[in-house]
Amino acid sequence: MAYFSLPLDLVATVYIQAASLTEAKTKFDRIASKGIDARDKRWFSNAPFGSFFLPELSFATSMTLLKPTGRGCGEIEESDLRQQLTSREQNLKASVLPHSADWFGEGTLPVYTVDLHVRTTGFVRAASLGEAEAFVAKLDDNGVHWETAAQWFEFDGMNDKEYPLILSPSITVVGISRGCEVSLRWPLSKDEPDYAAELNAAIRKLSEGFSILEIGGLAKRLKHYFATTDMSFTLLGDDEIMQLAGQLIGYRIEKQSYNAPPQFT
Repeated sequence: MAYFSLPLDLVATVYIQAASLTEAKTKFDRIASKGIDARDKRWFSNAPFGSFFLPELSFATSMTLLKPTGRGCGEIEESDLRQQLTSREQNLKASVLPHSADWFGEGTLPVYTVDLHVRTTGFVRAASLGEAEAFVAKLDDNGVHWETAAQWFEFDGMNDKEYPLILSPSITVVGISRGCEVSLRWPLSKDEPDYAAELNAAIRKLSEGFSILEIGGLAKRLKHYFATTDMSFTLLGDDEIMQLAGQLIGYRIEKQSYNAPPQFT
């Protein structure tokens, strides 16, 4: 077996607590064109909006791996590959944002968000360059979840015969995704449709089976949705929300045509 590397692009979502849109943009400028370390957990948070534990600036705990636009695979020695998997001190949050607080705003500051175009290096294990390129050609908008970080950023992640791909933990912020801009995410008015539309899309997407990661992803969306409303569901614990997410997905699969409840339309 041999190892091959290629540049890979992803979409990441960043959350910024700030008193105003202008302040949020200023804070975002501090990470523009910088690198982040995917192994540094301070960069990532799944705390709900309005939580005391939401950092001043953090990335969502999942990114979307975009379909490569070209081939570009090149063979790489194992020693060089392992070197590229090493964390870089300059990409630690404490280095890029030395005064950024992990607990910030005490749940009262607005949260702004934007989708980012980020880039890293992917590594494929294959018998030949042709086999590596054939595998890469099949990549299509896969989710990179930090719940399974060891499978993405560790050398042993390439032992998966069906998915022998891992990523360098050094991720560069290329810029804001096309068509996006820094905008208010929380709090929103009760008439704001964004959360309901996002939740509805998540349910509709799961039309063929489901996994624990999919249930977990929907559970997080539910938790964020509940955190921005006056619904009594906010009293549910994480385990109860996971159960609710599983029931929703199961119901979706049982029905050939899904009709969303009024609050999700």
